Amino acid sequence: MPLIRAARLFILAVSAGVSLPVAAQDPLAQALDARQRDPATAACMDFYQHANGGWLAATPVPAGMGSFGYTDQVRAVVAAQQRELLQGFIARPEDDLDALIGRVYALGMDTAATEAAGLGPAAGFLQRIDAASKPKELPLLIAELHGWGAPILFAFSAGADLQQPQEVIAYANQAGLGLPDRDYYLREDAAALELLGAYRSYVERLLNLAGRTQAAAEAEQVLRLEIELARASLSLEQLRDPLNSYRPTAVRELERSQPNLRWKDYLRAQGLRGVDSLSLAHVSYFGALNSLLISTPLADWQAYLRFHVLHSAAPFLGEAFVAAHDQLYLATLAGQQPPERETRVLQLMQRSLGDAVGQRYARRFLQPPRREAAVALAEALRAELRKRIAAADWMTEEGRSALLTDLDGLAFALGGPASSAWEGWKLEATTYADAVLSMSRYRHAQQLAQIGKPPALRWPLPSSALQTAYDSTSNTLYLPAGLLQSPLFEPAGDRALNYGGAGVLIGRGLSAAFDLASGPRRGRVSEADRQTFAARATALVAQYSAFSALGPIQVDGAATWAQNLADLGGLQLAYAGFAEAGGEADASADAISPAQRYFHAWARLQRRNYQDEALRLQLASDVRAPARFRVNGPLPHLSEFQAAFACDAGAPMSLPEAARARLW
Repeated sequence: MPLIRAARLFILAVSAGVSLPVAAQDPLAQALDARQRDPATAACMDFYQHANGGWLAATPVPAGMGSFGYTDQVRAVVAAQQRELLQGFIARPEDDLDALIGRVYALGMDTAATEAAGLGPAAGFLQRIDAASKPKELPLLIAELHGWGAPILFAFSAGADLQQPQEVIAYANQAGLGLPDRDYYLREDAAALELLGAYRSYVERLLNLAGRTQAAAEAEQVLRLEIELARASLSLEQLRDPLNSYRPTAVRELERSQPNLRWKDYLRAQGLRGVDSLSLAHVSYFGALNSLLISTPLADWQAYLRFHVLHSAAPFLGEAFVAAHDQLYLATLAGQQPPERETRVLQLMQRSLGDAVGQRYARRFLQPPRREAAVALAEALRAELRKRIAAADWMTEEGRSALLTDLDGLAFALGGPASSAWEGWKLEATTYADAVLSMSRYRHAQQLAQIGKPPALRWPLPSSALQTAYDSTSNTLYLPAGLLQSPLFEPAGDRALNYGGAGVLIGRGLSAAFDLASGPRRGRVSEADRQTFAARATALVAQYSAFSALGPIQVDGAATWAQNLADLGGLQLAYAGFAEAGGEADASADAISPAQRYFHAWARLQRRNYQDEALRLQLASDVRAPARFRVNGPLPHLSEFQAAFACDAGAPMSLPEAARARLW
């Protein structure tokens, strides 16, 4: 299973949550606004600036945010819809689950009770850590923490077997660091050392808040251990390949190779007595961990575990803990200020009670007429991809046939989950932290209960999300209700904007699912087919690597390649669907043609201003290119773009034919 670090998740979760400036135009108005453009910049020279220059100049990043873009404006409206929904659960719940959701929301908003609770449930864990008397007790203590859903020291979860997706297996992956990536610990440049010092101060601050009298010394113990774990950890680049996190191994073999981890006892403590194998691919990490459990003094391990319990709980405790967490993960790492309390609570509920809240959000905001129009759009894009695969004469017949079978069998899931896994949940909590822990424990237990069974069909993203998700196990592309709202999609609206907004995002999902270089269906074709596909698209790597994003810092064309492929593929599929539907013959508006409006819709969706710190973080740790290059990167490969804007050969937004990437 690919690893996403908790700190990065938190940053992403709150990044759009501060108060936003009032837009010059209603963010849910579908029509383009000519005032947002830069007429002084020719479309064929720099389309991102041409389409967005007016907005970029007039819309600084709000105080406290690392970046700000069009999607943040749309998400703010979606958040208001969610807020209305949750407040309704408090006032007028329709069933028991509505009432429980409303109760979590109310507990989250009760800051006085949260403050009065002190350490809350973390206090009990700290007592058990203090009571440990020998290193061999640590694996069972870690199992207890994992049983409450806290991925401390390593992550233990359940997911579909990558080679036999009809069965769920257990996965153990590296997850022992508090900073987002191992390189933060291993680099020796001034910026990295400064950040490591800030992290040390954060560790000491949390331990001080918990009443530890030797907090500074314990912080040094934590840092020493994490540096050792970092040395044994895989890099973010390695973790991007799911197969680097897949290695089914018999438990008896792990007992021999990693005896200090006491895997049998650990699994029993998790209630998994019948599990005789698990995926453990990060061998260097767990090998080092096995040695460190014995070679490192127990007091060091106790300091490490104390801190990580406090670190996991900090966002849900009193203001001092929250402020310490924000200072490092928002201000220092991302150049952001903290969001409002309600935003935090909404984001937590979206992550934790996803299918329960999502079910209700979709029921409210995706009515049948909108759903039916969205299905028609998705099917039009499927038809376009089918044409391309069928015409791919560079593939073997066997490969084409396999992909066409998969494409024909692909299901579109719209809106949100039809049912909720939370129907049997009982909440016994008097504080917000208690409620968060209860949700985490319930979710973890449900996940482990799936081991050895076929994967349960679960919605993999919030129903309010603005992107798609693909599940290779069930061959399903998920289209959430948020993606199918105006301005991204309006059934009675401008066809060019529908295809250039929601259409491209759906096309991205289809393209990524059938990306033969690194996508989830690549195992359905031969190695020769995969290599040919990759060769047809490698031009994107050098092109993006030449983009200067922040002074001398350039885009990593290799790391962003899969996402750049998805952007290009989505734009190609959606434009073909738009043309097939007769969109090019629609009436012009705002003095620009339908074809031009299609490309403006994509550019508007990507518009974003950045603080330098946020842009630097994205370039170091994100698989997506910055916004400018998600527009100016793929469009030079599209003859439809050059035709729409009459770009001459040799213009910056027009690549020579030989330099263009070709997907299908």
